[in-house]
Amino acid sequence: AFRGEGLLPEDWVSHGADLVAAADGTIQDARDGVPDNTPVGAYVVPMTSENAFGNYVVLDVGNRHQAFAVYAHLVPGSLRVKTGDAVVAGQVLGKLGNSGNSGAPHLHFHVCDGLGPMGGAGEAFYCNGLPYEIPAVTLLGTMPFDDVNAGIPFVPHDPPGSLVNELVLGEQVLNLGP
Repeated sequence: AFRGEGLLPEDWVSHGADLVAAADGTIQDARDGVPDNTPVGAYVVPMTSENAFGNYVVLDVGNRHQAFAVYAHLVPGSLRVKTGDAVVAGQVLGKLGNSGNSGAPHLHFHVCDGLGPMGGAGEAFYCNGLPYEIPAVTLLGTMPFDDVNAGIPFVPHDPPGSLVNELVLGEQVLNLGP
């Protein structure tokens, strides 16, 4: 998962990867300016529900209050979109980082049914999750979070598998790229 000792966000293989829109839609909300945390270290900013996502993008992929895709923990300064922008599937939104409630660079992605109890921007943390399918992805293997935390190296399946029109499950290690 990382090079060297993994003490800097940039040491992690996933840090800085492009994050792309899962579908056509409109940016409902976006936040930038929260610094990346030091991996496996202390949080740079106090953890509250307001900054748990760190830098994030909320993409309205359906009619208002029906389906929103949430991307959290982006690199500060990497967002390429702003609230109100129309985007197309595959368009780069920003880069994977370690901001907010994140101990190591990763993408927190979920699809949910609304913007929270008050219906306002920034409330995607409080919405109800919705199932979603990924059209096609390479399954490299699985790895329990305890193994990640223990520093056990990931060993991919040989050969890798594939998932078609399936919901991604916890602990799956995927290649979402071409």
